[in-house]
Amino acid sequence: VNRAKYRDWDLHGILHSNYRLMSYDDWWKQHEHLFLDQVGRVLKPHDVVSSNPDTFSYEIDKRRRLNDVIKDLRKHYAEQEIERVSRDEYSIEGKVRPIVLQNKFNALVLKLEDKLSNQEILSHKDNYIRASDTRTAKSRSSNAGRVINELIGGNAQKNSFGAKQILLSVCDGYFMMHPTKNYL
Repeated sequence: VNRAKYRDWDLHGILHSNYRLMSYDDWWKQHEHLFLDQVGRVLKPHDVVSSNPDTFSYEIDKRRRLNDVIKDLRKHYAEQEIERVSRDEYSIEGKVRPIVLQNKFNALVLKLEDKLSNQEILSHKDNYIRASDTRTAKSRSSNAGRVINELIGGNAQKNSFGAKQILLSVCDGYFMMHPTKNYL
């Protein structure tokens, strides 16, 4: 793991069981700002306006129609040339479909545990691998080995990374896709 890339994460507190300082939930509460866009908030009369350059404050007359307020916000964005700024340090490269990512991770972990066959992984009562589209739902029973191998190792013909490639990319500090390595 490229620890320099993850310096803000305080990994030592959750990775080492003999040095466990906090639970994952407690860690998340302290670090979620690194991953999530902050939701807008309503300022109270005595709140201080933030000086954070990634935010702006906008006062709205509550008597106005919502459509007019939205139109004004769009106009403000255009006039101020406000653009969405990516989280450069922990940006996600590529398309993320959470259920597909979870399937890949689950397939890798279950194969590493080596307790279930490919067919058992796909048909387990705990639904470890969920159908992510109609194609996989229809073909997975007869091609269990191919489905599990694609989840773990990817598919070069489809330009699809598997769990191994994604995990190695994340260890190098890139989310989903390393800009120069493909790990194949």
